[in-house]
Amino acid sequence: MRILSCVTLTLALAALTGPAQAFIIDSFDDNQLVSSDSGTPVDTNSAGGGMIGGNRVMTSNWTSGANSVDAEVNAGSSSLLNVSIGADTLGTVDVIYDGGGGGFAPTDFTVGGTLNSIAVEIPFDDLPVDIEIVALSLTGSSSLTENPGGGIFAPTPLPFLFSNFSTTSGTGADFTAITGLEIHITPLFGGTDLQVDFIETTFTPVVPEPSTYATALMGLMGLVGIGLMIRRKRQE
Repeated sequence: MRILSCVTLTLALAALTGPAQAFIIDSFDDNQLVSSDSGTPVDTNSAGGGMIGGNRVMTSNWTSGANSVDAEVNAGSSSLLNVSIGADTLGTVDVIYDGGGGGFAPTDFTVGGTLNSIAVEIPFDDLPVDIEIVALSLTGSSSLTENPGGGIFAPTPLPFLFSNFSTTSGTGADFTAITGLEIHITPLFGGTDLQVDFIETTFTPVVPEPSTYATALMGLMGLVGIGLMIRRKRQE
């Protein structure tokens, strides 16, 4: 009886959580710095290792204010992307992976259907920031914006589920054959500081609807009931 219950519970949990795998899109191990304090965007190009497609274009876009919009990769050998917006200043930072301008070889972000999201690992974010990811493929593009909400002072993954992306061109991005990726970071307040440790494609457990929990529980109770009936018959 106990064995039956344990096996059933294990199967139910496995169905709800799924596999846990990941591959890195960018580990931010190279060095790159960009800063702007006027209306003209400033961009830099990095062909360092540890990034998908072997190329990263980073652009700083100043909108208003008396200070600068800064983005730096691997400052002090930290393996972090640091985005800093000066006090009373607004602007954005764009990070684009395009394989050097022509896109990279089609890459299966689902890894054969086992992965379902892109996760941005954030160890620090003091104020709310909109983060938009645009995925591109030969079939079109799709985008999704999430906001970690600020007040983050320990490593926290921000997931972007493939199923939540909206089509922006063509028939939308084919996540089994991605050829380019754009990340647009928009702090909502001056004086914002954000750190990104790495970006990866991974499996994020989807929180089931209440009905899914109910169905799983009913199935478990049914198996437990069968076990009790068998036990009673053996005792007769």
